[in-house]
Amino acid sequence: MSNDFATLFSRNVTVEPPPALADRIISRIRREERLLAVQRRLILGSAGLLIAAPLAVLAMNKLMVDSAAAGVTSFLSLLATDADMVLNNFGIFSSALLEALPVTSLAGSLAAVSLTMLSLFAFVAGLGAIAIERLKQRSSFLTL
Repeated sequence: MSNDFATLFSRNVTVEPPPALADRIISRIRREERLLAVQRRLILGSAGLLIAAPLAVLAMNKLMVDSAAAGVTSFLSLLATDADMVLNNFGIFSSALLEALPVTSLAGSLAAVSLTMLSLFAFVAGLGAIAIERLKQRSSFLTL
């Protein structure tokens, strides 16, 4: 019996992995790292969207209230009804309209809407990138 063990252990058979295994492992690690980075961007985009969307609604509400209080709506209605008179006296009406504009509310609304659009873009780009990575994973499993 000891002779059988001696012959078994006397053979130095080294099992080597397939040559493409290392490349497959490295590509899988890189794919997982990319997926993790995309998921982080998706989380940040969705958090930004959750914050920016209500902020944009509130800023637009504030803009509407401030423009109604400043009389901007009456200037715009005058422009719609008596456009000839406004165009003839454009300098007077434009300076009065510029003085009546709620500039801070307008700037805040534009900033909130821009932030919402950027967050929405980041969110949709993250969703698309995750979908592409998942499709790549499925196709790579089919080819293995």
